[in-house]
Amino acid sequence: MAEKKYIANTGNDSLFASEFLDKYLSLGFGNLPKKEIDILVFGLLNRCGYLKGKNNYEIARELKIDENRLRRLFLDSSLRTDSGHNFRDSIKALYKDIAGKTIKPEIDDDKKTVALLIANPVQKRDFVYALRLLGYALNENLNPERVELPLHVFVAVFWEYNDDVQGQFTAQMTETLKTQTTREQAAFEAQPVLAKVEKILSVAGPVAIKTLPVLLKLISGV
Repeated sequence: MAEKKYIANTGNDSLFASEFLDKYLSLGFGNLPKKEIDILVFGLLNRCGYLKGKNNYEIARELKIDENRLRRLFLDSSLRTDSGHNFRDSIKALYKDIAGKTIKPEIDDDKKTVALLIANPVQKRDFVYALRLLGYALNENLNPERVELPLHVFVAVFWEYNDDVQGQFTAQMTETLKTQTTREQAAFEAQPVLAKVEKILSVAGPVAIKTLPVLLKLISGV
């Protein structure tokens, strides 16, 4: 007998059936397009916990689809069902993953860059949007999960979406800016976030790298 790998026996099975039938019958029996049925079923599999603990490769293998289609299903199901989605919460969750070492950034001291793999396509989309709001256009390469950024851009996202992080980072770096004249300080304050962080890091040098673990702890709440 084949393994019933999509049966959770946690009470979610009846929830899956109920929500599927509600949506499937909403337009009349047989009127829901196949694409919408696929998105519906995938979204319910995800929400009900059947995909929990599996990486993208494992999910794609289990569903017998390629990873490109899997990423599309993640995005489409989020758009259809997650009406309360807030990209800021997604960014904070991303950094909790980084602080908890679920995602491990690669810091290149020489190039002054940070690289990370964001497997969740919804999280990746939100991160790219946050970068765009800061005025940075990400040059995405052939790996759809990989993000490589200048260090100051990576830190700027911390700065922009977490007040505690902004305060901590500013406090630690203020000493490096004390040598500026009043005019230079005024010009600094008028700059956008990306330019401010880049200036601080250029003055602070290696100290900035040592500050990243502090920022990660602040965001994770530990």
